[in-house]
Amino acid sequence: MDFTINGGYEAYVYVVLLQLSILYLQRLDLNRRMAAESSKALNASINDYFLTTRFVAAGLNWASWLLAVYVGEEFGLASAALFLILGLGSSIIATLLIPPLPRIDVFAHVVSLPATVYLFRATLLALGLVTPI
Repeated sequence: MDFTINGGYEAYVYVVLLQLSILYLQRLDLNRRMAAESSKALNASINDYFLTTRFVAAGLNWASWLLAVYVGEEFGLASAALFLILGLGSSIIATLLIPPLPRIDVFAHVVSLPATVYLFRATLLALGLVTPI
């Protein structure tokens, strides 16, 4: 079986890094929801920011799952299964193994804002899709 996508394995690496970046986009909102008493003290604009980043991260999760369908169509079912397993698995394992640390989560959130755009673009380019970004 050949698991390569466009002659390499970069797309797999990029989808794992993209899922880690998406995790940190969502993490601040998850931390806020877990600490219910502090969420009441936030003003509306901060609350809207958290909800917006969570919405964008959820959309990117769905987009990465749809990319697995594209990988299956273009490169075969085995490559699509590996792409999906690595994407979902990295997200689940990172959620379970990386503990929520408030200061590190804020720093990682700030870093993941531009990194998510670049990683999504890199994933698309590794799959051979032309992007306007």
